[in-house]
Amino acid sequence: MKPSQACASTHPLPALLISQCQPSGLGDMASGLVFWVVLAHRALGDLPLLLLVGTLAAIVVTATATLFQCLAFWLPRAALLADELFQMFMMVAYYPEHPFGFAVRLILLTVFPAGFVAMIPVEAVRDGDPLKLAACASAAFIYAGLAWLVFERGLRRYTSGSRIIELR
Repeated sequence: MKPSQACASTHPLPALLISQCQPSGLGDMASGLVFWVVLAHRALGDLPLLLLVGTLAAIVVTATATLFQCLAFWLPRAALLADELFQMFMMVAYYPEHPFGFAVRLILLTVFPAGFVAMIPVEAVRDGDPLKLAACASAAFIYAGLAWLVFERGLRRYTSGSRIIELR
C-alpha cells in the first residue's frame, strides 16, 4: 500500500477531534489530579477510578460536541446553533443533581447526556458503585458510536452533494 493510499483510507473524524485539542488541557488535567489528592483529601489509590470515570465523561462530552457540530451537515449556518447547544449542555452538566425531578433526570441521561458527564461519574466515585461505573462506560460507548454514525451519515450526505455539484 502506498503512503498516499494509507492517508486516503483514514477516517477524518479522529483528525478533526485532535485538531481541536488545546495544550492548556494538559495543565487542567494535571492540576485536577493534584486538587483531587490535596483538596479533596482522597487517597492516591482512588486515582485510577477517577481517571477512568473522567475519561468516560470526556468521551461523552466529545461525542455530544460532535453530534451538535454534525448539525452543519443538515442545517445551513448551524455553527452558532451547535455552539449554543454545547454551551447549554455544559452549563446543565455543572448543575447539582438535586433540583431535577424524574422527567428532567431522564432527559439528562438520554437525549441530553449531561448526567453522564457529572452526576453519574461523581456518584460512581463517591459510592464506589460498579453499576454506576458500568452506566458511565455504557453511555460513553453508546454516545461515541452514535456520534460516529451521525458523522458518517452526514459526511456521506455532504460528499454526495459535492459530487452532484462537480458533475454539473
